[in-house]
Amino acid sequence: MHRVQFKGARYQRFFDPILEDFPDIKALHFELDELKNPYNKSSVSLSLLLKAYYWKNKFLKTIIENSQNEVELHLPDFENFETYLKSQEWYQKGFTIDKTYWINWARKVRFKSQFFNSVLRKAKPRQLIMSSYYGFENTAAAIYAAKQLGVTSIDFQHGPQSNTHLAYSYWSKVPAAGFNTMPDNYWCWDEISANDINLWNDKKVAQPAGNTWLQHTLGNKNYSPNTICYSLQVLNNENVTYFFNENLIKEIKSSPYHWVLRLHPRTVWGELELRNFLNSNNIENSNFDIETAQQSPLVDTLLNARVHITNFSGVLIEASQLGIPNVIIDEAGKTIFNAYLNNPKTVFISKTDPEFSSRLDNFLNDMNVDANLRLGKVRNPLEIFT
Repeated sequence: MHRVQFKGARYQRFFDPILEDFPDIKALHFELDELKNPYNKSSVSLSLLLKAYYWKNKFLKTIIENSQNEVELHLPDFENFETYLKSQEWYQKGFTIDKTYWINWARKVRFKSQFFNSVLRKAKPRQLIMSSYYGFENTAAAIYAAKQLGVTSIDFQHGPQSNTHLAYSYWSKVPAAGFNTMPDNYWCWDEISANDINLWNDKKVAQPAGNTWLQHTLGNKNYSPNTICYSLQVLNNENVTYFFNENLIKEIKSSPYHWVLRLHPRTVWGELELRNFLNSNNIENSNFDIETAQQSPLVDTLLNARVHITNFSGVLIEASQLGIPNVIIDEAGKTIFNAYLNNPKTVFISKTDPEFSSRLDNFLNDMNVDANLRLGKVRNPLEIFT
């Protein structure tokens, strides 16, 4: 999801700029999925490597499953934790809290960590960097192995890390040495994102080190605002009318500006489905364009935008870095990006407000049209995190 079609190949927009701007850095890049035409030829498919590692061990009979040699795994007080969660007002029956699942998860992480331990011992890297430390067994296993070997682990920001994000905010109990499947440091795009982590971590492990993709693609581009950019969440049959309610439909129809609708990298609906939906609501194709994150660099879209509109997309952070005005139109976005509302270029206008169109027009007319075209150069991680 973090790769785009750029320079004739599949370009990893967070890490490839670092390797391109610092060619002396020797790097090995594991991709979670299978790869097709990667820009950085040091990229390898982790899924294929792990399959090979599993079958090699299976063949050599070094994996002993469900035997007496298996390390016992315990989750003390899990039942009390489960009871506590089920007592909360927000708890829904659809949530699954399964002790067996987490024990199996720990087993898989432990097994995969042996693979990473072997690789790290041979490669002897100074750092392990990943985009999104949470949600994947592979990243948890890699961090666990890195900590065993004293290799610095770094999480690279890939989207919003605000005060509502469970992986990055409000940790109330942290061991002195940190958790063994959480990174040592955090590479953040901006100071607000870093602050949300440093509020709970006394060691100030988060650094506002910049957005490599924006910095790398900005170049000598100019700001020519003549569109409205609407960055979307994951779209599907059930939620499309939530993100395109009656006020949004009317505004796109009547706006003097051309709208650019930027799809989420993981969207279920593609360009065809969204276009058909908009046409069915009598919106002409000439009123809008639909972009995918893989097709067009975000910086080009934002530098053509008079304003960026979003419900709660992380594009708001990137627009803020470029000095592009932001309009948050959803209550969730207002909560997530509350700290950004201190900037006069970012406002909240609810998409359900009867005066939505007039308030948006007033903001567009009142806002100064300028941009920040000096984001600095891509930085070397070996110099930031020592």
